[in-house]
Amino acid sequence: MERLKLRRRNFKISISFLYVKRELSIMICSMEMYKKILIGVDGSEESIRAAQKAALLQKDCGSKLIIFHSVKHRMPPPRIPLLFPFNLGQDERGYAIPEADYVEIQKQYERSGKEVLKKVLKELKEFDVDVEAKLVLDIDPEDYAIKMAEEEGVDLVIVGTKGHHSKLKDLIMGSVAREILNKVPCDVLIVR
Repeated sequence: MERLKLRRRNFKISISFLYVKRELSIMICSMEMYKKILIGVDGSEESIRAAQKAALLQKDCGSKLIIFHSVKHRMPPPRIPLLFPFNLGQDERGYAIPEADYVEIQKQYERSGKEVLKKVLKELKEFDVDVEAKLVLDIDPEDYAIKMAEEEGVDLVIVGTKGHHSKLKDLIMGSVAREILNKVPCDVLIVR
């Protein structure tokens, strides 16, 4: 009997917490009124949760939602530098991916990016919101977010904490979320 009462108490607490979060969301919208919300997605669970949070905000604020996926962020460079001289029949300082192969790699990344956008749009159908989806081919996600904030008037950028990349890359280059947080000239929401 004790356990049942405890569970009921916790349930009431969680319901009132959700109510407070909902009221806070409405308060934020009335104070700040985000007109355009940009959401960076890469197919990870964190980015899907970010898109879902944006959908909830859109319902409260009536904002325009724009989701995007950047292909360039994942693309290998056309020339891979080598740390030591090695004769591969090309420049000894690096290996250049043959152009025909590079074009095929790029097409595959574009197909994969379209699948990511379809997956996120499918997840957002239950929220019944209007969403614009953009596949970005030639610019990194953090640069695209800066451009959209400066040129298109985006008021809020929402991203997940971690995407589909290795811990080593995060250690060496810094994450996309960190770059967006530090460089974008508007509000940023990072979702776990």
